[in-house]
Amino acid sequence: MIRNKWMWTGLLVCACIVAAMAVRPQTSKPGAAVQGLEAVSVEMSKFDAVSTPNGSSAPRIVAGNSSQHKVSFGAPRALNADERASLESSRPAVTEADKQAAQAARRIESRPPHIPSLDQGSDNCTGVPDLGSALGTAVATGTTTGFTNNLDTTGWNGTTPTCWQGTAFLPSTVGPDVYYKWTAPATATFTFSLCNGQAGGNAYDTGITLWNFTCPTEPTYPADFICGNDDGGICEANFGSELTCLPLTAGQQILIVIDGYDTDNGAYVLDIIQCPDCLAPACPGGWTAENEPDCGQDYVDNTNGAFNGPVGTCNFTNITCGATICAESGTFLAGIDENRDTDFYRLVLTDTTRVTWNAVGEFDLSSFLLVPGPTGFECVADSVGVLGGPFNVAPCETLSVSGCLPQGEYWIFIGPRNFNGVACGARYNFWVECDTCTISECIDHFVTVDCVGGTTFSGTTVNAGNDCWVSGTSQNDTLSTDEIWEVTIPADGLYQFSLCTGATSWDSYIFLTTGCCSGTILNDYTNDDDGCGVGGGLSQTDCLNLTAGVYYLIVEGWQATDAGPYTVTVECCEPCVVTCVDSEAEVDCADGFNGTNDGCNMVVPSFENLTCGQTVCGSTGYYLRNDSSFRDLDWYVISLADTERITVTSTCEVSHTIFIIEDGCPTGAIFNSRTADPCSVNTINACLPPASYYVVIGAASGLVTAPCGSNYQMTVTCEPCVIPANVDSCPGNSVFSQNVDQPTAVWTFGTSESATNFRRFENFTLDPGEVIGGFTIWGLSLAMATNTPCDEDPMSFEISYYSDSLGAGPDITNGFLCRDTVSMNRVATGDLYSGFPSYMWQYEYPEGECCSLATGVMQWVQIKGLVGTPTNCRFLWGSSGGSTGGFSILYNANVRTTAAFNLAMCLQECPVPCFPITDLCVGLATGVTGPQLHFTAPQAATYRIYATTNPAADENPDNGADPNYTQEAAVFFGAGVQVWTAPVGFANYKKYVVVADCN
Repeated sequence: MIRNKWMWTGLLVCACIVAAMAVRPQTSKPGAAVQGLEAVSVEMSKFDAVSTPNGSSAPRIVAGNSSQHKVSFGAPRALNADERASLESSRPAVTEADKQAAQAARRIESRPPHIPSLDQGSDNCTGVPDLGSALGTAVATGTTTGFTNNLDTTGWNGTTPTCWQGTAFLPSTVGPDVYYKWTAPATATFTFSLCNGQAGGNAYDTGITLWNFTCPTEPTYPADFICGNDDGGICEANFGSELTCLPLTAGQQILIVIDGYDTDNGAYVLDIIQCPDCLAPACPGGWTAENEPDCGQDYVDNTNGAFNGPVGTCNFTNITCGATICAESGTFLAGIDENRDTDFYRLVLTDTTRVTWNAVGEFDLSSFLLVPGPTGFECVADSVGVLGGPFNVAPCETLSVSGCLPQGEYWIFIGPRNFNGVACGARYNFWVECDTCTISECIDHFVTVDCVGGTTFSGTTVNAGNDCWVSGTSQNDTLSTDEIWEVTIPADGLYQFSLCTGATSWDSYIFLTTGCCSGTILNDYTNDDDGCGVGGGLSQTDCLNLTAGVYYLIVEGWQATDAGPYTVTVECCEPCVVTCVDSEAEVDCADGFNGTNDGCNMVVPSFENLTCGQTVCGSTGYYLRNDSSFRDLDWYVISLADTERITVTSTCEVSHTIFIIEDGCPTGAIFNSRTADPCSVNTINACLPPASYYVVIGAASGLVTAPCGSNYQMTVTCEPCVIPANVDSCPGNSVFSQNVDQPTAVWTFGTSESATNFRRFENFTLDPGEVIGGFTIWGLSLAMATNTPCDEDPMSFEISYYSDSLGAGPDITNGFLCRDTVSMNRVATGDLYSGFPSYMWQYEYPEGECCSLATGVMQWVQIKGLVGTPTNCRFLWGSSGGSTGGFSILYNANVRTTAAFNLAMCLQECPVPCFPITDLCVGLATGVTGPQLHFTAPQAATYRIYATTNPAADENPDNGADPNYTQEAAVFFGAGVQVWTAPVGFANYKKYVVVADCN
C-alpha cells in the first residue's frame, strides 16, 4: 500500500483468477484382446516381466553347474532381430549422446540425503575403509550422493586406457566418488561388480575404477591406474558397471573407486567375486586346437567367422562327430565399435543322428544351432535358419545341448554372450557327441488323467529348450522355453488344466493342442493367460469338452525371460446345466448349420427383438461348415426411447461372451463386452442415448470344444441414467485439444507406466504467444494381477516435454524441456471401455511455474504413471481420433514403435501473471474537479477501481464482495503510465483500491 500525505489512500492488488481442479492417475492390465467382435478392446501389454539382462541380479560366476538344453527337430525359422544381434560380431558402441539421453530420462529433481552407513566409502584418501580381502555379494554398500568428485576421466584427453572394459567417455567418471581399500587374497582373477545395485533398473549410471593403493596420497593417472568400466557386465543395459575377471596378484593392495557418469550419483552395492579357474592350463591330450589367432584391436576373423568374417567370405571350422576342440575368443574394438570373436563350426550328418554338443569357458558363453540359407545365399545372415538358441551359460558352467537331427548340414555358433569385458585369448573347450536316433514326437513327459481324486504332475521350463510356437510367430511366447506333455484322456467329459496350485509364481502360458507342436489349440489361451487371477501370471484353462483320446499340453513362458517350475492339476468338471426353456426362434446348431438370428454375420442380417425387462433362453456352441469352425452367435435388437442404462446378465453351460453393440452392419462400436466361465454370472452394462442397439451372446471365442446345444439364459434390464457432461472434452481455455474417443467409436487404451518401462509420447504445436499452464488427460486405471479396476486415488504422474527430432518423434537424446511430478485426483467420466470405467485427470501449474516452450514447431509430451499404492496399478492412456487418427510414439524400454492413433489430451493456457503497481498515488490537479489516481500499469489488463469511505475497512475489496467497497470503474489500460480521474463528490475520507483482473 502506498499512502500519500493527503486524505486519500491508494492500494493496488493484483489478482490472478485461476480455476484449479485436482486429478490423479492409475494403472492396469486388461484381458487379452479378443477376436472378431471383441477386436475393439483395450491394448494389451504385459507388465511384470522385469529382469536383469541375464535374468538375475546375483553374481553369475558359479563353478561346476551344468546347463542342459534339448532341441526338437522342426522346420528352421528365420532369424528375428534379437537373434541376429546375438549372432553378429559387432555393434556400434554406446555414444555419449546415448548416455546423456538415458541420464536425462532418469534424472530426478531431488536427490536423497546422504545417510552414512557402517561400510560407506570415504570421500577421499583420508580414512579409507579397509575391506581386507572380503569376497562375496554386498561386501560394501552406501551412496555417492553428497560426496565430491576426486578421480575422473577428463584429464585423459579422450584416450581409452590400455585396460578399460567397455567404452570410456570424457564424463565416464565425473560424478561424485567414494573410496575403498582392498587386498587380493590370491593370484587369480576377480570381478568387481555394481550390478546388484542395478536390480530393477532403479539405480544411477555408475562407473568403477581400480588404482594402486597410495593413500593418504591421492593416486595419479596413468601411473597408478589399473582398470575401469562405464557400462558393463550383466547390468550393462541399465548403465551399471562391472569389471570382469581382472587378474591380480596375491597381496596386491588396490583402491576401489565407485563413481558415476557425468553428475550421476546414488546408492550402490559392491560385489567382489573370485573367478573360478575352470580350464586346465593347456589343451588336454588328444584334443585339437582351434588354431585361430587371438583377437585384438581391429581384428579380422579369417578362420571361422562365417558371415561375420571378411565381406565375400564364409569361413568355418569343419568338425565331425566326436570332435574335441580347445579354442579362444574375446572382445575387442574395431574403431569405436565393440566386437566379438564369434566362432562357427560346420557339422555334416549323413544319417539321422542325435547330436549333443558341450562347451565350458572362462566367460559368459552363448550358442546357437543353425542351418545354412538356400543355394546362393548360404552365408547371408538374413537367410540362415535357426533351429535352437540362444543357449547361454555363465563362466565355468557347462553347456550341453542335445537334439535328434536328420541328415544335412548344420552350424554350431559359439561366442561371448556380451560385446565387451572378455579379454582376447579367453579360453573355452568344445566337444561333440553323436548317437543314432529316430525322429519322433517332441514329447517330454507322458501322463494319463484319472478323474478319481484328480491328476497332478510337475516339471520346470528352466533350460527346457524352445520346441513349439503354436500361437503364431507374432506372439511373445514364441521365444520362451517350454515343456510338452502327452495327455491321455480316458473318457469323454469336461476337463480343466490349471497351474494355480504351483508354489512358484512366474508369467506362464498354457496350451492344449490336438498335435505335438501342431494341430488345433483347444483352449482360449488369450483368456486363459493369467487365468489363476492372482499376481505372478499363472494360467489355467476353462472346462474343456474333450472326447477320449490323446492330447498335448504345452507349458511355457509369456516371453523369453519367463520360466520356472510348475505343477499342473487336471480336474474333471461337473457338467453345468442351465435349466431354461429355449425361447429363441433358431434351432440348435450342428455341422453344416446356417443360423437364422446370426445378425450382421449373415448375408441378409437377421435379428430377434428384445425389450427391457425381458428374459430369453437359447443355445450356442461350435460347429463345422466346409471343414472350418464357426460359433453360433445369437443377435438381439433392443430400442431405447430415452437415455437408459442397459444391464445384461447371463449364465451359460460353457464359457460365453456377451456384447452391447452399436446398431448397424457392418458392426459399429462395442460399448461393452465380457467373457465368463461356465455357469458363472456374466454382467455388462452401458449408459446409452435413445437409439437401437444389438445385444449378442455366444460361446467364447476360440472355445471350439463347446458343443452345439449348450444352453444359456439372458436377462436385460433398463433404468434411466445421465451421460456426464464436460468430462469428455477439453476446457475452453485449451491451447491444444484432442478429446478422448468415446466407447461408441474406435478406441485404444495403451499402457504408459514407469513400472513397466512403457512410455508414450504425443505431439503438439503451440501458436505464437501460447504458454502451457495445465493439462487434461483421460485413461484407465487397472490392477495388473487381477485384471480389475484400480483404486489408487490420488495418483502420481510424471509429465515431460521434449523438442521434436526431425519429425520422427521426441528428441530424447537432448533431454526434456520441462518436467514435473504431480499428484492428481481422478474424475469418473461415467464411460465404460470393455467394462472398465474411465477417468479424467486435470492439473494446473502454480502461478509463475508455467512451461514456456517454442511456438510454431512440433513438440512432444510424455505422460506416464508412477508407482504408487497399490503398486500393481497401471495407467492406460486413452486415444483420440480412432485407430487412424494420427500417430503417437511408444518406447518399450529403449525400443521405439509408432502407434497409428493420437493420444487424448488438452493443454490449457497459462494464466497471465499479475505484476504489482509500485507507484500508486492520489492527488488534485488544477482545473480538474475530481481527484486523480496516478500509477504505472505493468501490463495490459482490465483494472477494477474500488473505493470506500470507511476508515476501518481493510484493504481487500474481495472482488466486490466486501460491503465496505464500491466498484467505481473497470477500465482497460495498456502498459505504461496511467491517470484516472475520479467522479466529483466524495466525503472527507476516501480509500482507493485498484485490482488488476489479469484474466
